[in-house]
Amino acid sequence: MTTRTAGRRDAVGGTRAPGTGGGGRGVLTASALVVLWVATGLLMLVLPLGAMGSDPCGSAADGLICTTRGQALCWRIPWFGGPVLAVAGTAAILARVRAVRYGAVLAWAVGLVVMAVWVWEIASSYRPR
Repeated sequence: MTTRTAGRRDAVGGTRAPGTGGGGRGVLTASALVVLWVATGLLMLVLPLGAMGSDPCGSAADGLICTTRGQALCWRIPWFGGPVLAVAGTAAILARVRAVRYGAVLAWAVGLVVMAVWVWEIASSYRPR
């Protein structure tokens, strides 16, 4: 009579008890989420300050940051984009498919960089005539 053991197969073909091994995945997942959530929160707080670059503006012809639309974009991009990245990224990181998890971390990080560059370009668009 064969006995069945609970657990997953290891590399040699034997079984290991449930709950042993694989603990590193939870730590890595949690630390990746914390780092990305903190980075997203910081960018959501800091990037809207780019609208302060509009102080020396004389007219709307001086650049995008000198317009109401440009100033609104400086806070809308991080405040709408940040939560979208956080929700989608968190859901994907918690997925069971390994490629989706790693892709989500990369996509989230790239999304944060794109947001920062986009707001930086708007904030530095001041070109006096």
